[in-house]
Amino acid sequence: PDRVPAGGRLGTGADRGWRRWRRWIRPVRALLAQAAALRVAGLLEPAASAADRTIGAGTTIASPSLLAEAWLERGRIARDAGEVQASLDAWHAAIGHAQVVGHDRVLRHATDALAAQYALGADDRPEAARWLRTAESLDGELPPSDAERAERLRIRAHLALADGDPAGARRMLGEAQALAAAGSPLADRLEAALAATSAEP
Repeated sequence: PDRVPAGGRLGTGADRGWRRWRRWIRPVRALLAQAAALRVAGLLEPAASAADRTIGAGTTIASPSLLAEAWLERGRIARDAGEVQASLDAWHAAIGHAQVVGHDRVLRHATDALAAQYALGADDRPEAARWLRTAESLDGELPPSDAERAERLRIRAHLALADGDPAGARRMLGEAQALAAAGSPLADRLEAALAATSAEP
């Protein structure tokens, strides 16, 4: 089914006995935040190292929620490094851990990320469409922002163009532009995608 099951809410390891592991979890979460900050700054090698250390710590203390968040970030780092398969593998791992504890935020973000990477990185249209439907099925748990809705429209426009529907692609990109913040990187990507469709009849 396209709907990702939330799974049980009862965690294991550190997620069950969080008080016992609290002094461990706080510095590990700080390390994960550092990984994200390094990625945003474009420092991908140290970001990957910090994320990998977070994954190692999450494994040691058996925390599915921490592992879900760490693998989500590890996938983003791999994506930014142009490592398509590594990013896909990381996000699948994130979903697996998130399902154990019903981590809705990770489930939504990882499924959206898979949809985008299957469409734009792996060029696997059926998988992209499947994961896009899955992400949308989770909107009731975590409604998407305007930027996330715009990104989904960009993916759908890419799929429409690949299916020989340039008019539909242009319509969806126009809708996406209305949602994206002016001057944002997403707005620039949408402008480039719209320009690419202009060569199509």
